[in-house]
Amino acid sequence: MKYVFVLLFLLMSLFSCSEKDLVRRLSVKDKVSEFSDTLFLGRVKNLLTYNNDIYFVEQYRNQIIKLDSCLNLKGLIGRMGEGPEELCNVSSFIIDNDIIYVLDAGCAKLISYGLDGNIIARYRLSEKVGLMPEFRFVVSGNDYMEMSVTDRRGAFGKMKLQSDSVSYWGERTLFAHTDMEYVRNGRYLFKSSSGYVSISDNEAIIEVYNFDKKKIMDYDYSSLEVVKRSLAYLDTQPMSSNSYGIICEDAYMDGNQIYLLLSSYETMGYKANTVAVFELQSDIRLKGVYQLAGSLYSSLCVLNGNVYAFETKESILEKYSIMSSSVN
Repeated sequence: MKYVFVLLFLLMSLFSCSEKDLVRRLSVKDKVSEFSDTLFLGRVKNLLTYNNDIYFVEQYRNQIIKLDSCLNLKGLIGRMGEGPEELCNVSSFIIDNDIIYVLDAGCAKLISYGLDGNIIARYRLSEKVGLMPEFRFVVSGNDYMEMSVTDRRGAFGKMKLQSDSVSYWGERTLFAHTDMEYVRNGRYLFKSSSGYVSISDNEAIIEVYNFDKKKIMDYDYSSLEVVKRSLAYLDTQPMSSNSYGIICEDAYMDGNQIYLLLSSYETMGYKANTVAVFELQSDIRLKGVYQLAGSLYSSLCVLNGNVYAFETKESILEKYSIMSSSVN
């Protein structure tokens, strides 16, 4: 009989293990903070990969920086300024079909470049559309840009690049105050093989839409320990009608894998150093949770099993291998 009790105890211990106990700590494989006496990293956003290269916005320079997978500099795209072919306030960008689309929210324009850095086209952004340019966006067929908007007619706007034509789609979240509904409906938007994936920065929800713009799935990841702690902390804090707490600092998709850079609120202050990985098939499943070496990261991307993330306190772009992680 005692063997039965021992077995039951072991099984209960196994199934009582929380996600926190399974967090894997990643070690830095490589890193870079500067490339020359005049080119150093300061404020990096919107990391992404394309054709085995790494791209990101250096917001202090208002340029796109291109590196190889070993963090060697390969080129700079764009020139800072307020002229028609210059960039004054780059917020985000996307690469599609060998074209780099750079969103300059400060000067209300979109400039497309070839991979060689030469300008292909310039587009004026309609003042009729309230864009949320801090979130990742997508382009469709080199004709349309789709991204989060403040308009109450939809969560996303589909804007024709050559005109002021715009249509709206996606389900917005309703909040108690109009101002809150205005600021809290931003989402990172990605294309998948079967439609779209959107991820809020302040709600623990992954949404999946088909290509007909119909929502087919919601996935709630609020059961993750890091998210539960953040939500519990935010519930104790007074919030004005136009402020909120961030749960997801950045998001990225690599094939059918979804990577979320999750934040937490600790006694030592705000952190964003947890990466949760999900797999999108007919449903969404958690694949793993990882902890980066630093405390505060602004963006991440993935290439060949390696995670690249920018640590803001030390201004360092770091490279990690998920395959060589250890249980925390």
